[in-house]
Amino acid sequence: MNWEAIGVIAEIVGAIAVVVTLIYLAIQVRQAKHEISAVGMQARASHARGALEDIVNSSELIDVFIKLDFLNYGDYGLSKKEMIRFGAWCHTWMQTEQGSFYLLPEGAHDELRTWWLSTPAGSEFWENNKGFYDDAFVEYMDSLKEKLDAEGRSSMEIQSGTG
Repeated sequence: MNWEAIGVIAEIVGAIAVVVTLIYLAIQVRQAKHEISAVGMQARASHARGALEDIVNSSELIDVFIKLDFLNYGDYGLSKKEMIRFGAWCHTWMQTEQGSFYLLPEGAHDELRTWWLSTPAGSEFWENNKGFYDDAFVEYMDSLKEKLDAEGRSSMEIQSGTG
């Protein structure tokens, strides 16, 4: 084999190594971007939970929200104060679930979320308030709701594990 042939082979091997390196770096950048996004979503959910917990726990703040009369999470047959507290609690929980949706493996909380959607209050809350959540989480929750509706399982069946 002459030196020219060895040089051509070395160039081909070098070109392949560059392409493999670029692919590897692209994958690493995509994974880092996903991780940063997940951490950001978790931080946003944490801040939202903090703000919502004030509504749930503060008797002074709940009275302010009643006077402002701009929160309507759903009917539920509750007093205005109870509805605001219940709705804020629901958002607190759903923010936690949305954060978990991005951080935990697929299917990690399906039964708990399905149970929530199978209850009248959970279903009503979701339908009235899903516009506050990320598109991917809404699509996922709506798919759970569709599956639940198709199966016709009750909240008691889900809770007891018999459904």
